Amino acid sequence: MGKLPVFYGRENEDVEAFVRDFKRACIGNNERKKVEWAMLLPDFLEDSALKWYQEYKREHVEEDTWETLTESLIENFLPNESYEKLMCEVTFLKQGENKKVMTNPAAHACEFLALELGSKAVKDVGG
Repeated sequence: MGKLPVFYGRENEDVEAFVRDFKRACIGNNERKKVEWAMLLPDFLEDSALKWYQEYKREHVEEDTWETLTESLIENFLPNESYEKLMCEVTFLKQGENKKVMTNPAAHACEFLALELGSKAVKDVGG
């Protein structure tokens, strides 16, 4: 039987890896229904992650699906730089060779943000 991981919501934790590992551990423990995963998840949240969940439940009284619960968890605990990087990558989606899917004025803001963060958030910004 696999041990289920615990998520604390700390800055150095990878929320996406936690969700992936939690899902694998549930499957390994013969918990195959996503509704069961959603019911089990709060038992494996601690510290700021548990506080987040308690607030989340106050605002979302309806029963959660695995998808809505984990999407909200990831959205809340994904580092801002990672979120901004993903948004910039979506902005610069390309179709074919050097053909942008769309031109968006926000792309310049993403390029500036990438430079300010000291990392190259998107590849081949120049298009």
